[in-house]
Amino acid sequence: MNAPRCNDFLAQTRQNLDPDEEVIFIYDSAPAHRNPAIPAANTELELLPAYSPFRNIVEQATGSLKAAIERDLSRPEIQARMDDRAEVRRLGIQLADALQRCIGVITATKANKWFRFMQTYLPRCLNGEEI
Repeated sequence: MNAPRCNDFLAQTRQNLDPDEEVIFIYDSAPAHRNPAIPAANTELELLPAYSPFRNIVEQATGSLKAAIERDLSRPEIQARMDDRAEVRRLGIQLADALQRCIGVITATKANKWFRFMQTYLPRCLNGEEI
């Protein structure tokens, strides 16, 4: 992702929405998102404050997955294998294995919950309130 691709994404997304409808794009301060161009009339761009994980469902999903992986790797049978470095290399125990075992922790139900939680903060953010 880079700034031109971000601007293209905003423009293409806006084209697929009702041109008479007021649209607000909320973005973070990732390098590719800095100084985005307003893609069309009736469109506003709102910058999230620095580090706002509770307003970003990707952060919620990542946190949930990381916690599941930590629990998985803490199991005694995994720890016993990991204590022997030669055995770890032989078996190829990797983070990808734990990821594969744990990916199911991210469900549609949880994503909907995170989305609803994030929405509770949007009006306060748009009003410029300190959270």
